[in-house]
Amino acid sequence: MNAPELSADSRLMRAVSLQQQGKLREASDLFREELRFNPMSFAALYSMSAIENKRGEHAKALQYVDRALRVMPSYALAHQAKAIILAALGRNQEAALSLDNARRCADSEPQQAPQALPQPRLLEVSHPKQRLAMEAQSRGDMAGAKRLFEEVLFDLPSDMLSLYSLMVMASQAGKPWDALQLIERGLAAMPDYPPAHFARGTILQSLGLFDEALQALDQAILLQPDYLEALNNRASLLQALNKIPEAFLSLQQALRYKPDDEKLLMNTGVILTTLKRNADAVRVFDQKSPLWRGERYKHNKIRVGYLSPDLREHPVGHLMTGVIEHHDKTRFETYAFSLGIDDGSSLRRRFKLGFDHFIDCKEKTATEIASLIRAAEIDVLVDLAGYTAGSKSEIFAMRPAPAHVNFLGYPGTMGA
Repeated sequence: MNAPELSADSRLMRAVSLQQQGKLREASDLFREELRFNPMSFAALYSMSAIENKRGEHAKALQYVDRALRVMPSYALAHQAKAIILAALGRNQEAALSLDNARRCADSEPQQAPQALPQPRLLEVSHPKQRLAMEAQSRGDMAGAKRLFEEVLFDLPSDMLSLYSLMVMASQAGKPWDALQLIERGLAAMPDYPPAHFARGTILQSLGLFDEALQALDQAILLQPDYLEALNNRASLLQALNKIPEAFLSLQQALRYKPDDEKLLMNTGVILTTLKRNADAVRVFDQKSPLWRGERYKHNKIRVGYLSPDLREHPVGHLMTGVIEHHDKTRFETYAFSLGIDDGSSLRRRFKLGFDHFIDCKEKTATEIASLIRAAEIDVLVDLAGYTAGSKSEIFAMRPAPAHVNFLGYPGTMGA
């Protein structure tokens, strides 16, 4: 008896899952099958281009990306992929022209998401223990949350919500390989979920697997072209790899969807500074009016605010607890703006007791946090994270305090 024929959506999802697992031959077979039924399938053409490029078959990759561009001629990432393929073929002048095309597309109106793949599904609570696990996770009971999520997986082995949550906990525990295995299990069952591809890219980047990380971020963006965080992280990774034009393009694409996003504007300004386009950088930085505009505060004590995701069991936490506890309370009033999780640790309790004011900002946006800092009339704002994980450096671009200081967590220049 013949196996039932897959629907177009099922075929593509299965192909993407196989591609994600590195099973390129099986993925290619399914993508080619899709192209027999639908020769104009953008997702299949774009993916086949990536697969052939990874195999070193650059000429074949070029044919596929050219066909993809005939379907969606204004899709910036496809032009950028073509530029990379042309460069691999030694056709540098044509590669430069493709990059120019990509920039022009990024400057045009945002494109609709390719419709070949279904829209991302929302994760649903489908097991009675999931809510209990999430409650345990939110109050910092990681052992209890882990046990409950694992019990859910005993009943529902492919449950993305549980796998994703366990992946987050493994990452926070400094176990990136375990986290990677968990998110790949989730993607095998739910390959059309953009946040999972984004998370996979972030983990791969932390492991130094930069090419694989870029592919994962590209997949997240292919599924959700307006995924701002993926576009921004992709730009940061490209910048770290000294692929500055590609990084700039990624930010330009994101800004078409949200032109006033603080993090995107700040990173665009930094890249323009790297490119020595200082006048353009100043114009970008000046697009947001500063929250503090020269007012003079008249406090009895100097108000010092500390912004960090690491006021918990963390190397920064160990180094900073004594510093906070030894502030001269007759001269300084201290504020914590905590960006990270409450892990219920003794360090977390010491921070809560050591600061005069402890404000949990984990669920707040950068704009909301900056407004809180301005409302508290902080005199000196100290950044303990810089460009490390969990930071919100865009807050400082909003100028919420008269004086900003970068200390400890990121021992290097912020480029600002």
